[in-house]
Amino acid sequence: MAALLEEKPVLVIDEWAADQDPYFRRKFYTAIIPLLKQQEITIIAITHDDRYYHCADKLFRMEYGKLIPESVQVFQ
Repeated sequence: MAALLEEKPVLVIDEWAADQDPYFRRKFYTAIIPLLKQQEITIIAITHDDRYYHCADKLFRMEYGKLIPESVQVFQ
């Protein structure tokens, strides 16, 4: 991710892992994202992959152009 080279405090990724193979997708959400969080980078990840919703600190869904808070525990 070239965006990391800019060393910004917020990283926005939209369906970044969608085209990855299942092994790398799992590694991305369970290893790479936590590593970035340890470096105090805020990650806004847009995804439809509900298998990894449990990796989020906060979860929102888009409904008619509005962000609606969801409970992360529902998806674990």
